[in-house]
Amino acid sequence: MQIGVSTGFADRLGIDVYSALDIVSSTPIKIVELWTVFYGKKLHFNWKDKTEIQKIKHLLTTLGITVYSIHAPFSYEYDISSPEIEKQKKVIEDIKEIFFVAEEFNAKVVVVHPATKPDTSRRHLSSQEYFERLTAAKYAINEFVEFIIKNRLNIKIALENQLPHIMFSYPNELLDLITSTNPDIVGICFDTGHAELFNEKNILYNMMEQMKHHIISLHISDTDNKTDNHLVLGEGNIKWHRVYEILHSVNYQNPFMLEILTPINGKDIKESLIEAYKRAKILLEDW
Repeated sequence: MQIGVSTGFADRLGIDVYSALDIVSSTPIKIVELWTVFYGKKLHFNWKDKTEIQKIKHLLTTLGITVYSIHAPFSYEYDISSPEIEKQKKVIEDIKEIFFVAEEFNAKVVVVHPATKPDTSRRHLSSQEYFERLTAAKYAINEFVEFIIKNRLNIKIALENQLPHIMFSYPNELLDLITSTNPDIVGICFDTGHAELFNEKNILYNMMEQMKHHIISLHISDTDNKTDNHLVLGEGNIKWHRVYEILHSVNYQNPFMLEILTPINGKDIKESLIEAYKRAKILLEDW
């Protein structure tokens, strides 16, 4: 199994995509997930600028790096589950453009947050408010599926499991989205840190077990069970051999995608990525 890394760490360092890719090139990692926006605040790269797309493609070729996935833009207000029609329309149109960009990079997957607004879980909203957001999310995802089919794009959508206080953090919610849209095109990006932050015994592994047949992408990071700090695996509380066992049970063959945003104490991001790669390699050595 290939080991990849998200370029999301650039946000913490205040650097651009070119510098992030240079850092990745100095590690053994040769496959990436490209972020498009830093939490809705700053463009990682301008996906609307064809010249910039070509510059990044040239750099990727020069560095010998391939793109497996693109992370669609998101923020607290930039949300496909928004019941506000004009806001949702803007998000849908932007993400449709991302599908073309993904095709340009020969990426296989676009990672989409099915919701991002805080305090939108079932325990935070009324039944009516929850239903409105659920309906909006299903509408958006069906729009994406129809767009992909109409344009004959070789792209899949990976819906990312969210943090506990946000909609679509539970397996049944995500599985409902998949079965009500198109399971051939829509799957799951399983974020280990998000699941672990429920702080319930074995919940990460139970969630992963329920969703394992639909996982097409991963966000691999550890956590101290206090914050979504995206630590190097082994720096938190996750039992990685159990994650391995579940992935192995379905013969998962897509990249083991690291999403490391916090360096190891005393190390810089390059050193931390190299260490994360080494630990992942040991974990996966029998694969």
